[in-house]
Amino acid sequence: MKPIPSLNRQRRLLLQQRHQPIHQIQLPLLLFGFRQCRQGNPTELEQVTVQPLGGFGGVQGPGLVQLRWKLGEALVGGLAEGGAVETWAEVLRGHGWTRQSLSSVIAIDLQERPEGILLAEVANALAKEAKPPGLIQRYREELQVRHYARRTVKTYEQWLRRFLHFHAMRHPRTMGSAEVNAFLSHLAVDLQVSPSTQNQALAALLFLYRDLLETDLDLEGVVRARTRRRLPVVLSEAEVRAVRMQLEGVPALVVGLLYGSGLRLMEALRLRVKDLDFERRELTVRDGKGGKDRLTLLPQSLIPELQQHLLEVRQLHRDDLATGWGKVLMPYALARKYPHADREWGWQWLFPQQRRWRDPGSGQQGRHHIDPALVQRAVKQAVAAAGVNKAASCHTFRHSFATHLLERGQDIRTIQELLGHQDVRTTMIYTHVLNRGPLGVSSPADFV
Repeated sequence: MKPIPSLNRQRRLLLQQRHQPIHQIQLPLLLFGFRQCRQGNPTELEQVTVQPLGGFGGVQGPGLVQLRWKLGEALVGGLAEGGAVETWAEVLRGHGWTRQSLSSVIAIDLQERPEGILLAEVANALAKEAKPPGLIQRYREELQVRHYARRTVKTYEQWLRRFLHFHAMRHPRTMGSAEVNAFLSHLAVDLQVSPSTQNQALAALLFLYRDLLETDLDLEGVVRARTRRRLPVVLSEAEVRAVRMQLEGVPALVVGLLYGSGLRLMEALRLRVKDLDFERRELTVRDGKGGKDRLTLLPQSLIPELQQHLLEVRQLHRDDLATGWGKVLMPYALARKYPHADREWGWQWLFPQQRRWRDPGSGQQGRHHIDPALVQRAVKQAVAAAGVNKAASCHTFRHSFATHLLERGQDIRTIQELLGHQDVRTTMIYTHVLNRGPLGVSSPADFV
């Protein structure tokens, strides 16, 4: 068995690692040098300290004293890096520590030292019960448990906050359909929101009462706005060509995919390198609207530009790896299942940001995809520069994709699959914006 590192040796190692963030020194540092001490029966230390952290063997004799010293020193180092006593208490509480277990680690030789005093403060903080989550936090967690989209969670939470502020922060349990109706009427009459916005607010409140509070809301007294059917804005092929000529760089590539593949803006920005198949000229949309995956076509005309763009992105990724970064965010729990996949080339964003993001808590750095506002501003400027007098946006190119395919005689079921529509009736709306009707009916005025 290897000897336990000396106290001075551990002190030097601790001082060398103090520049690391709190989460990197708090637990590994406590167990450093003591994994070899797994002999004998379980001791007080294993029951108090090691067992909640993963079940290492007991530490006896000098090892117990040294681990107590390291625990105090680690807390001192963490607090010196800006951590608060409450933060440490919350971290230790999450790993099974209590005030009694932490107090038993404070040996006599630490009580008169700064480390012992800090340990006592953290132990006192552990005695305070964690504040139970509030209504908004429980509402957010309930949405996340049901795997609602991130934007939906954010939108629903905003509606809940507005509902509470409208009724002077009364608890929803004390309110019912009358208060919900008053809020919806305020939105429609005073704020003059659209019917779809009003129904969105209603959906957020119905989720609150039905799924979180488990309370039956009297729907007979709740007003549902009648949605109006509106035709989408569609550009002609000449207008699409004129707008695309005003774009350059990454926005031009993104708009090319919006029009050439029928993607939504966020579907294009969330594309990863592995989602492109140049040989089959296919593009895979992962976790699209409604959490569905689908295949769509990859325009042949965009392949050379995309390949050149990927060369630049790969060089950027190599530079990041050379400096010790090169990570991307992984969906769901894949980061734990595949710890090194976030550095692999196939998982990198197709349109990464130029600047790396930095997590202030952990200090980790990586790249996210570009902000959608960057493409939206570029499209708005391009539409104005091209002289197109239509209320065109990024989503207009998706409408134009479907309409132009219908004009060329493509089957509507195929277009439905390419767009990812669940119901063909959603796709049928594009038949109403064709120059000729869905049955090719001509106006009688053309024969006079």
